[in-house]
Amino acid sequence: MGYLLDTNIITAHLKNDEKIRAKIKEANFQEENLYISIISYYETKRGLLYANATRKLSKFNTFCEAVTVAFYVGASVARYWQERGHLVTATTTTTARVTELEKVAARVVVMDETDALSVQSLVQNQQIVLAWEI
Repeated sequence: MGYLLDTNIITAHLKNDEKIRAKIKEANFQEENLYISIISYYETKRGLLYANATRKLSKFNTFCEAVTVAFYVGASVARYWQERGHLVTATTTTTARVTELEKVAARVVVMDETDALSVQSLVQNQQIVLAWEI
């Protein structure tokens, strides 16, 4: 199992919220995977850069080394991973893209990317998740 952390959780962690830090520590101890979306990554980074919060930015960069950042990549990267034996799951928000994505991914999921439970369910036990962006 794993956890997809939203921007508010990342922010609380950076502000040393003891409850959040304890939960993250517990998840790490239990060897749970932690994920953040590329949206949360950029929201947090943009906010820290705007505020010129250099210490928190450094802490955030260290935090990102310990979690998986789910990011948008292209078909060539998906094909590369697929050819090397990885199970690649591609996501899209439109059924029109399914046939194209099936060429580079073992599994294609049409989903609403704002549905956190669906995203969390999708990334569990996956080696690679390819979120397709036009």
